[in-house]
Amino acid sequence: MALWPMATLALQCPAKSEVHGVLVVQFPDESVAVRGGLNVNPDGAMASYTIGDHGFTYIANGLDLWQGGVRRACSDKANTALCNSKFSDAERRGFATGTAEFCVFAMEVDALTPGGPLTACKGGNVAGNGKGRPRVGGELPNASGGKTSYYRSTTALNQMLDGKSQPIDSSFVPSVVVPTSKSAMVGHVAWVAFNGKSTFAVVGDTGPAFGEGSIALHQLLRYGQLAPQLVGPIMTPERCSATELSIRAPFESRPDVANDSCKLGKQPAGAADIRAYKAIGAGVTQVILGRARLPMKGMTTSAPVTVDGLRTTTEAAGYDVAQINVMARCLD
Repeated sequence: MALWPMATLALQCPAKSEVHGVLVVQFPDESVAVRGGLNVNPDGAMASYTIGDHGFTYIANGLDLWQGGVRRACSDKANTALCNSKFSDAERRGFATGTAEFCVFAMEVDALTPGGPLTACKGGNVAGNGKGRPRVGGELPNASGGKTSYYRSTTALNQMLDGKSQPIDSSFVPSVVVPTSKSAMVGHVAWVAFNGKSTFAVVGDTGPAFGEGSIALHQLLRYGQLAPQLVGPIMTPERCSATELSIRAPFESRPDVANDSCKLGKQPAGAADIRAYKAIGAGVTQVILGRARLPMKGMTTSAPVTVDGLRTTTEAAGYDVAQINVMARCLD
């Protein structure tokens, strides 16, 4: 049965509001329509955070300094350089006693003593000073023909894979982020459209605001298909080769040396990393469906998240694309 009768096609739109520069409409069935830009949320991808800080996002985005129970956000520009320095030192010293402490919220954490207790902090666990270390997941081939070790990234939503609960992978699962105040929407289906392309996605994580989407969502909206991307670093001898020049959004090359981008007749001065930071500036429409939610146990859905599965969940909840488009037009 349809969620609304055919009169839905003449739906009376609720009032629009603007939150953090994004247009938002809240519907009576608790659906939310959003229009604005779309930043990249790489969390959950194996290459998201790495040893040496070569990942698709920066280590500073996944943890905060934790000093005597006081939290200092590493993502704040005023703290980033200090965080990077202290984390690099802790990483080099194996996160042993005497290194700085960090509240890690976007990576899994292991106790330094196998099976030992972890020290909790708000939204995560403490790494450093002998209390724990980010969990190393393995190695990935990198853009210079070597290997880069990665830390296991986390997301609010997990899925069952091979009998285990695992974070959704930003590189393969189209997903969106909702504000922390709307964390109850994790696991709900979203319909997302941009520039003539659209796809179903899932609410996979929470953050400060609407307006973030996974690597997979960005690729589907830009190109209509997924495209694998090697992690960095790109070492100096490989700079400005096809490896770097063929990088496509949402990825971009970020050189270690300022103003060291590829230029005709100029030899690069240093290495570069590959970051997933190329946002879509405006015009992305999201409709997060209030009654379409994957089967959940806690924060884990019982099956791998696929676009087909999201479509099936949408239809079972009584929504169709015509209704969703009517809701989206309430943003016009």
